[in-house]
Amino acid sequence: MEIRARYVLMGLFTLAAIAAGFAFVYWLQTTGSAGNRTSYEVRFKSTVSGLLTGSAVLFNGIRVGEVTALHIVPEDPRLVDATISIAADTPVRTDTQVSLEFQGLTGYAVVTLTGGSPSAPALTAPAGQMLHLDASDTAGQSTMEAARQTLGRLDKILADNQNDIHSMISNLASFSEALGRNSGKVDSVIAGLERMTGGGKASGTFYDLSAVAAPAEPGQPLGKQVAVADPTALIAFDSEKILSQNQAGQLEGIGTAKWSDNLPKLLQARLVQSFENTGSLGEVNRPIDGVTPDYQLLTEIRRFQVVQGAEPAAEAEISAKLVANDGHIAAARIFSAKEPVKSPDDAEAARALNSAFKAIEAELLAWTRSVVSEATEQHAAQEKPSPVGKKR
Repeated sequence: MEIRARYVLMGLFTLAAIAAGFAFVYWLQTTGSAGNRTSYEVRFKSTVSGLLTGSAVLFNGIRVGEVTALHIVPEDPRLVDATISIAADTPVRTDTQVSLEFQGLTGYAVVTLTGGSPSAPALTAPAGQMLHLDASDTAGQSTMEAARQTLGRLDKILADNQNDIHSMISNLASFSEALGRNSGKVDSVIAGLERMTGGGKASGTFYDLSAVAAPAEPGQPLGKQVAVADPTALIAFDSEKILSQNQAGQLEGIGTAKWSDNLPKLLQARLVQSFENTGSLGEVNRPIDGVTPDYQLLTEIRRFQVVQGAEPAAEAEISAKLVANDGHIAAARIFSAKEPVKSPDDAEAARALNSAFKAIEAELLAWTRSVVSEATEQHAAQEKPSPVGKKR
């Protein structure tokens, strides 16, 4: 009998320990539910799959209570009311947002409350009625359900715009075909942009034009300010290409030979350098905003190519006008030169064109100094006072 009594006591002790353990776990899960509680009625407008009686209620991620009841609204079977019991000191306000959150691998649902503005009033209810909260329209929507709805809307958009999408794809195909046909031109445009921006590796062989060297004994400068304007040219000459004119009169590039810069810019730079080397005028530069020079040299490139034929020759022709600061043309002249090309090499073509340019350059500098000098002398003679007669 004593042995049986001991077994009964041990069994009762074991059951009591198990019950105490369950009670302790339940107390932990309900965060000490012995405290003051407030009940709220939360209305959901969509499915609440995964939400059960006893599910947790979180406020800003902190557990504050649990779901105590769930039922469908009889008047509208699309709605679900959930009764939650949370700590009385939870700051639920009129702008508190309610939603469902799915946690864990099994995707069990919890009710989430997000705190509102501190200035919003506390949530109240008429006497005898439970405090009421409305969940957001998307509450209870799982990720998969949201994805299905999104794909459904996307499918509707595609169906409604089927013709437009087909037209867009056709246009893309046409554009791609056009790019394929003009791939060489596209490569040329990209290469030009790379050179303009300093990127990429420049291709081809580059040649330069020569400036008139400084004389051993420079003459007395005239003390005049001359601005060398950007030369004008046909679009064919407004490039880096060294050009050749075939027997049909067509202009084309000579191999990979190129000038070191755009031809009009290069010609302007060498004219300014030549005037500075000789020092015969005074101050010579490019046009400067706000500065009115005494004279402005306007030039136009009319010919600058190698002409093919029985006796190939480099031909250059430049029109020049010297404009005074009052706007009138002081003088105008056309300069031309020709230099035989002795071989079909790119270097020989560049040499012959440079020789023709040097001949024009020398004549142009001498002509400019002569015009400016003559005009200066005439102006000085006009300003010279008349001699005063002797007294009798």
